[in-house]
Amino acid sequence: MATLLSSGFQAASTNRTSTPLEQPTELVIDNGVSGQLVASVKPVKNTSLYEGRIKGATGDWLPSVFTGDSQHIEFNGLTPGLVYTAQVRALGGSTGQSDWSDPSTHMCM
Repeated sequence: MATLLSSGFQAASTNRTSTPLEQPTELVIDNGVSGQLVASVKPVKNTSLYEGRIKGATGDWLPSVFTGDSQHIEFNGLTPGLVYTAQVRALGGSTGQSDWSDPSTHMCM
């Protein structure tokens, strides 16, 4: 370090290196109250928020939900008896967002 500094160059920290967020894994979907599904994923390091999306078997993705808790990603206002597909991604870190998790399906009660 002394040699570097005496050469006139500035030392640069290596902790600013961009590292992509890991893809969320272990997506589990459970029933909450009627018309609600609750997803959880294994926590991802350096994540500020989690974004969850859900859709019915033949529909488009509904508006995303956002939470800071990887264990309680709540989808509300769903129709009981329909099967939904959900995915979750991590937001934050130095790269902005992770890839979406593998999809998982569950029937809303």
